[in-house]
Amino acid sequence: MNLITRVKEDFIVYREKLRRKFNNDSQLPHGVNTFTKSKYFKRRIAILILIPIIVFALIYGIRRLVEKNTSTSDAINAVVMEDGQKLNGSFFYNHELSKGDNVYILDSFIDGGEVKYKVKYDDHIGTISSQNIKYYSQDNNSEYVIMSDVSHFDIYSNFKTENDFEVFLLKNNFNYVYIRAGGRGYGADGNFYLDKEYELFINACEYLKIPYGFYFLDEALSEEEADEEVRWVEKFIKENGKTYNLLPVAIDIEYFDGKGRGDDKWEERANIIEYLGNKLNEKNIENIIYANAKRASQFLSNIDNEFWLAYYPSIYNIPDIWINQVDNQDFAKNEALMSKTVAWQFTEEGASMSGIDIEVDVNKVKNEFFKNCTKAE
Repeated sequence: MNLITRVKEDFIVYREKLRRKFNNDSQLPHGVNTFTKSKYFKRRIAILILIPIIVFALIYGIRRLVEKNTSTSDAINAVVMEDGQKLNGSFFYNHELSKGDNVYILDSFIDGGEVKYKVKYDDHIGTISSQNIKYYSQDNNSEYVIMSDVSHFDIYSNFKTENDFEVFLLKNNFNYVYIRAGGRGYGADGNFYLDKEYELFINACEYLKIPYGFYFLDEALSEEEADEEVRWVEKFIKENGKTYNLLPVAIDIEYFDGKGRGDDKWEERANIIEYLGNKLNEKNIENIIYANAKRASQFLSNIDNEFWLAYYPSIYNIPDIWINQVDNQDFAKNEALMSKTVAWQFTEEGASMSGIDIEVDVNKVKNEFFKNCTKAE
């Protein structure tokens, strides 16, 4: 029995009671004969109006609660690559997404011949075109891939936000990232320092689920100072290494144009650097050595470790050769060094002809080594 039928029947009962009380219709109180003016009827009409509103509000509230609590643990973490993407949600929720917005892909489907994603964004669930949506995938099995390395200097010149960095990594198909943790100052005191933006880069890599590692600038002049650096690195990793911190620590060996505390001690430093690497290994902290290719060839090639070498040929694209094929460079003929080289930083100015049109470090790396790092197994 529906509500309108019940109202009519209740009114008939009410009218019959009044008729018996006043004996006939003429004695009924004024207005009772007019069904539409009855207070009783108005009350029932109000109920009829309120019920669907309440039902709608309950359904909306439950739906929003479900959307808010929908887990993203098994979702694909993706990024909007261009402004203007439309998110079509439930209950008339529509939103125009911006470049860099993070969305969680829950499912994919075909609609009218177009691939679309069911996504979660800002506690809302909706559908979106797959156009201009990207996410990190480690399915690249190429022999060589590219890697980014960053510090707070990049925030000042290239990226303003974590989202900018995510877009940069996905747009240019980077497979790995190195983040500057900090280091020992090259001045006489050799004080330790932290990079100002390392947390931003960690958060971006963790969201994208892209493997990353930390690099640390070494300036130790004795085994005692090397031990201090081991403790500093160990503490930093313990406090900041998260799920996708899977790459070896890179010991960054720099030359500061004669101004550094170790710039005139390279022969002595070679022994200390090897000691530092061994001590990190004892702590189960896998490590590699970053250095200028020429200096590494001259002073460091006897160290039993993998190398990440810096050498910048005059090119504006990602090279199609490996570092040992560089012409007219003595380091390329150093077979001992070349056999241990797993990464090549070939520019600090981007690679405009390959689409990397900002001044940033770019590295070509041996994919198999980084995929098979001890920590990544």
